Amino acid sequence: MTKRVLFDQMHVSVFVPRRIEKRQSDQIGRKLKSRRFRAELRGAIRSVFDRYAVLRKTQVTISR
Repeated sequence: MTKRVLFDQMHVSVFVPRRIEKRQSDQIGRKLKSRRFRAELRGAIRSVFDRYAVLRKTQVTISR
């Protein structure tokens, strides 16, 4: 028996202007894939969840 159950999912969509330069598009892609960015995003999400006592016991996963 699993110890955790998926309760809800939330998705984040990242949009860029249609006519963005390839160089800028590549930079955005690299940033979104970087370990540091994902770690900071995970930390920001965790800090929001930690503000609410009822959510402190939840496990948050970020995936691609």
